[in-house]
Amino acid sequence: MPWPVYQTRFSGQPAIIIITGMGMETAKNASNFIIENFPVMMAVNCGAAGSLCDDFTVGDIVNVKESRISENGILRNDICRLAAHSCSLTGYSNGLLLTVDKPIFDPALKEKLSELTHLVDMEGGIIARICEQHNIPCQLIKIISDNATKRKQLKTNLARVSEKLARNLAIDLTRIFNQELTA
Repeated sequence: MPWPVYQTRFSGQPAIIIITGMGMETAKNASNFIIENFPVMMAVNCGAAGSLCDDFTVGDIVNVKESRISENGILRNDICRLAAHSCSLTGYSNGLLLTVDKPIFDPALKEKLSELTHLVDMEGGIIARICEQHNIPCQLIKIISDNATKRKQLKTNLARVSEKLARNLAIDLTRIFNQELTA
């Protein structure tokens, strides 16, 4: 397997954790691998994102309600709505995500994209799209690591915000699985 894959349990239910790494292609391949090799009832993608607006600051955790994809600078028209499991997360702001194939460290591009969306990453939208194609409920949870214009800010903050996200996810995933069991 080209990706680290872990098997664990949340609230007694089996869970597979895969670390896809960065980028749309690797996220696409990892998602397809999991779907082809394991029974998937729900997907939760967690990771870092850059903020394109002033609504979020470094360390904020965002519940993604919609995602879009931009490849080679071309914004796809399809929007993936992620309302299926969003209600199970409380205490987080809601946001819109754009998944891109190249990092955005250009202030002019950031300004242009901020008119369309709140966050930018390189994986979430493609994972949501694949899940939608396979009728698998998907939840995207992103933590703000930077303001999408400074690579150094991303590198400085990534370990700290990743640790915060992991702590919160342990609680949230247990709650999500408990809700699934009682639904």
